[in-house]
Amino acid sequence: MKSQFELRNNLVILGWVLMSVWILFLVIFTWIFFRDHGFRQFSYEVEIAILIGFWIFGFGGAAQVFTQPRTHLKIGYDGRVTLKIASLTDRRTLDLTREELAQTEIRTDFDSDGDSYSLMLKTNRGESFVLKTSNDRGEIEAIEKELKKKSNYET
Repeated sequence: MKSQFELRNNLVILGWVLMSVWILFLVIFTWIFFRDHGFRQFSYEVEIAILIGFWIFGFGGAAQVFTQPRTHLKIGYDGRVTLKIASLTDRRTLDLTREELAQTEIRTDFDSDGDSYSLMLKTNRGESFVLKTSNDRGEIEAIEKELKKKSNYET
């Protein structure tokens, strides 16, 4: 399908890579810990507790990061709208109506790097997806305006 508008959210791939590196380092340090019978900085029991804490936070972070889907929205010249959703465990394609594209909103999050803005799409099925993320609100507003223009819902 030739498309007149495409929007990808590939930023989640960075999270997948960084979390994979985190888990890899946890595995390496756990192996070193048991190979050397501890790091000998604290008592063995304290070091075990610290290592378990890192694994608990690692699993929690991995559960949050690895479930975030990558999205790819296409609006074809023929009027067909598709949203491809890919996570590490699932891939699916949704056929959307142009009316669903009017249901976008800009979500603001705050973190240590400042404000983060996400263009969200809510489908008629009740699902929400991040279409684009940026630290520049103007960029997100321009993308939302272009999306509504291409879907004939310009405001």
